[in-house]
Amino acid sequence: MDGSRYSTQVPGRSFAPPAADSNLAPAGRVCQSAVQPTGRKSIAGGDMPGFGRRKRKRRERGVAWLLYDEVVRQARSPSFYAGGGVPDTVDGRFEMVVLHAWLVIGRLTAGGDDARRIAQYLFDAMIVDMDRSLREMGVGDLGVGRRVKAMAEAYYGRSRAYDSASAAGDADLSGALRRNVFGTVPPDSETEDAVDGMACYVRATERGLRAQPVEAIARGRVRFADYPPTGPESG
Repeated sequence: MDGSRYSTQVPGRSFAPPAADSNLAPAGRVCQSAVQPTGRKSIAGGDMPGFGRRKRKRRERGVAWLLYDEVVRQARSPSFYAGGGVPDTVDGRFEMVVLHAWLVIGRLTAGGDDARRIAQYLFDAMIVDMDRSLREMGVGDLGVGRRVKAMAEAYYGRSRAYDSASAAGDADLSGALRRNVFGTVPPDSETEDAVDGMACYVRATERGLRAQPVEAIARGRVRFADYPPTGPESG
């Protein structure tokens, strides 16, 4: 597998899948039935004509791709890899995309119907990109289906783990990040400073996302915290 095309230096949509022997967490909740598009009702209420629904769907899918681009751009920030201890590998880059997708999807699901639909479309965009990336690397149709399913399950499991850990406290969040983002780091080279720094970043990003109106994010504008965290938000 050629991981060079997924360099952290070049922003874009595509990212590589995790290795086949990656530690896949158990399946979780995000973007399953609870985050399905709501269908025929307009935001204002009442039935929306078919053309209006199609136009809205195209717009919301476009917004989801804009957000996905921002997720991947942030996940590829060299600071995570050069100084943050995240493995600059296929697995490490996959984990960072999953982490940032979880953060944005979680904020969108706290909004109204339109924001929740965009959360679903954001998840869908990630799956489409996984499929496309595998095909571009020459994986056959049968292999693509199996690997995309495994990658989707990896996302579900990590989102469930991060949901629980974020609610439980900083120590639990650090533990979830250690198992996933830093899961391929050999024990003798893993540093608690790197794990705790990532936990501080996640907390700062959570606070920053809560401060951004969900309506603005649902228009395709999202801001992430700086890494490494600085100032009062770093603690």
